[in-house]
Amino acid sequence: STRLRCTASPVLAIGPDKLSISAMRIGAWIGAWIGAWAGLAASAGSAAAPHALERRNGFVAAMGRAGLPVEEHLMVSGDGGWEGGLQAMRQLLSLPQRPTAVFCADDALACAAMNVCREQGLRVPEDISLIGANDTQDGQRACPPLTTVHVPRTDIGATAANLLIGLIRGQPGAESDTVLPVELRERATCAPLRAAVAA
Repeated sequence: STRLRCTASPVLAIGPDKLSISAMRIGAWIGAWIGAWAGLAASAGSAAAPHALERRNGFVAAMGRAGLPVEEHLMVSGDGGWEGGLQAMRQLLSLPQRPTAVFCADDALACAAMNVCREQGLRVPEDISLIGANDTQDGQRACPPLTTVHVPRTDIGATAANLLIGLIRGQPGAESDTVLPVELRERATCAPLRAAVAA
């Protein structure tokens, strides 16, 4: 997340961190996507990164709403980015019973996970489903194109500017949190329900 601090002027924080002043956070919940996959796993970035923690919490909450168990051994963290995605996916695919679907905290992790699947002879989505987050060009250009959670960056910028102007002008309500909706972009990396597969 982007954080700004200033003692003399109004400040707006963008991201999951809640400061003593106004904050705007993305609602990184994936409940609309969660179905009834067997062996659904999650791959997050660095466990210390606020956005990774928020998306992990969103995953757990969505699983709970869907009435699905959260298995801790299927919740893995990488170091973020490509290398972290490789590490996390190799860990998941080394399990005695590999997951049938993996939610990755961002598109970079998901694209790296797709590469590991290809290395190990697994087809996406025929053998394993993948979903990312952020809707980046890398995910859009992946082969197959990545299903992802779209983050409304333009709306984030516009809303942040309006909130900051409201803070400067002392307008009521400018101190409250704003949570923007996200949208599932269905492309070609998710298959219908299937049972978990023994490695």
